[in-house]
Amino acid sequence: MDPMMWPDRLEKAGAPLLGTLLVGTYFSLWLDSKIGADLQARVGPNRAGRAGLLQPLADALRLVSKSRTVGQSNRAQYFWWLQGLPLFAMISVVPAGADGPLLQAPFAIFAPVFLGLCFAWVGLLLGWQAEKIEGRFVSVRQAALSLSAAPPALLSIAIAGMTAGEFQWSRIDAAQGFLPTQWLAFSNPFTFVASIIFLASGMLAFSLPPFASSSRASFSLVMELQGTSGIREAWIRLSHRLAPICWSLVAIGVFYGGARLPIAIESLIQGSWLAGPAHSLVLVLKVIGLQVVLTIASRTLPAVRADQAHDFAWRVLSPAAILTLVFFRLTSMVFSGGGP
Repeated sequence: MDPMMWPDRLEKAGAPLLGTLLVGTYFSLWLDSKIGADLQARVGPNRAGRAGLLQPLADALRLVSKSRTVGQSNRAQYFWWLQGLPLFAMISVVPAGADGPLLQAPFAIFAPVFLGLCFAWVGLLLGWQAEKIEGRFVSVRQAALSLSAAPPALLSIAIAGMTAGEFQWSRIDAAQGFLPTQWLAFSNPFTFVASIIFLASGMLAFSLPPFASSSRASFSLVMELQGTSGIREAWIRLSHRLAPICWSLVAIGVFYGGARLPIAIESLIQGSWLAGPAHSLVLVLKVIGLQVVLTIASRTLPAVRADQAHDFAWRVLSPAAILTLVFFRLTSMVFSGGGP
């Protein structure tokens, strides 16, 4: 890509992605507390703002103002800032509008899966700096879960790419429309199953409930955050909150229509300053909707042990992804007259 085009690319693709991440993360924090309270028949967040809408902001300010405890060691002080880098690299290859992703490269649709692995392995690096042996075991478990979730996620994306006809973001985006009936997830039964497998793989990769019911306590234990500064703790917590948001953005781009708008609106705002905010609004609404579904699922499904999570990945998700790919290919050959 021409370096002279970077300012324009940052304005058209970077700004919508940044706005989507900030707004989507903020509302996902509030929704997690609200839905969890409603499902348990208790009062939800109501301390800061109307209906607790300012509670995530209040919690963040309180966390940032936390000072480091004197005498507490933090062996990971030189590596704590690495946690969020794979996530920002992940969103750079996800399209946020009609102009495509911030970084364009062949087979970029597979890059988020490998960057998700990098996120887990950076967590392993940080966890290995912990002084407690429990922190090291927790980081190893998260890295192992992420590794077991990669094959079904890759196969799911492959099914979407074959449905679109090419493994390129531009082709996948062009194969979808604004209406749900025009999304790849609902184009045939196999892509719908692939989308479910992809979402389940993300919950495994980032150790989200029900596959790790104590995921928040886990990364706190890994980083031994009791002795670190509030800014570092806030960054680690933000990184673990951004992880499912980034995975949701990938799922939306691959299976759920991306940032597509109705054709009439697309032609009306094309080239204007309204294009970025309009695409961001679509992405934010889809991210919030997907987070509601995932939050309800994680709050209602029974928690499983680490060994059960690994069995689910290798004995259920991976075979299901392989069978979906095989049957998709067989039906494609039958309806295309037996051609390759």
